Parts: sequence; structure tokens; C-alpha cells
Amino acid sequence: MSVVLAVTLQTGHGPSIHCVLKLYDPRGFLDEGNHTDGLAKYEATLWQDCIEYFECETKAYNRLADCQGRLVPRMLAHVSLSSLSTTQLATMPPEAAPYYEVKGIFLERIDGFCLEDLMIASPLPRNLRTWQQLIQTAADAAHEINRRGIIMDDCAPRNVVVDKQSHTPRIVDLAQCRF
Repeated sequence: MSVVLAVTLQTGHGPSIHCVLKLYDPRGFLDEGNHTDGLAKYEATLWQDCIEYFECETKAYNRLADCQGRLVPRMLAHVSLSSLSTTQLATMPPEAAPYYEVKGIFLERIDGFCLEDLMIASPLPRNLRTWQQLIQTAADAAHEINRRGIIMDDCAPRNVVVDKQSHTPRIVDLAQCRF
């Protein structure tokens, strides 16, 4: 339950950084389905889910600090943005402000393809042995993450990105984990 954007960060020093911004914003999911009878309850549930996914994913990345850039992308930063203007925030009770925050994380961008798309990816690995190694490496990465006490509830080929140059798989979605 997040929106993922390719972004470029302009640093004051050195080259720009191409990365991914993953936003946990419940507003993007309010159009799904017809929830007119319990809209407030539905919105509250979405808000709570987004907070939990953000906290879960940042906790997992922190636990995997030594694996970042190898098994998972590097987490560059996490952010909290207000969906309201400064003027709007000034007119509301302070305890309401968190409900208008959108949390997000900046992750290393991996140029490649989703493991789920292996059959249609370009360039494809040239031989069967390379394919087997690629899939085994992804399974080994999931096992290593599990060994560290992080159980991924959404471990699937769609959540693995394979670097197009090195054919190294990285697990990219840790929002639905148990510890």
C-alpha cells in the first residue's frame, strides 16, 4: 500500500542521486471500492495501515543495515511530509497534524527488471545455469533475511528486482514483515 516514484535528488555537493521514493499515503487508495457506509472507518484503517507499513519497512531496513546494497537496496533516508499548507496546519489542533502526514523512504534505485518478469526481461540471462543461479540467489537472500528474524509476509517474485548489469537480485518490499 504505497506509491513508488523514481526521483532525482539534487545535492548541494557532487552529482545528483537517482533513487526511489516510496510514499505511504492513504489518499491514493481512497478511490478503491465503495465504502460510503463506513468511509471514516475505512480512512482511519488506511491511515493506520500506512503508518504500520512505514514503521515495519524502516525497522527491517535498520535491522538489515549490513545487507543494504547487497540483499536489499540501500535506504538513503526516511521522511515525513505534510499534505497541508503551513497556513492550514496553523489553524488546526496540534494533535490532528499527524493525520495529515505522509511518511516515505528514499531507496537506492536499481536499474533492472522484476523477477516476476524474467521471461520477458531484456537482456535475458544467456543460459539456464545463469537463470538457476539468479533464482537461487533470490531464495538465499530471502532465507538470510528470515535468519535475521525478519519474516516477510509478502515474499514474492514481484518484490525482487534484478540488476540488469550484474543480474544480482535484491528484495525491494519489506513493508509486510513480522519480527
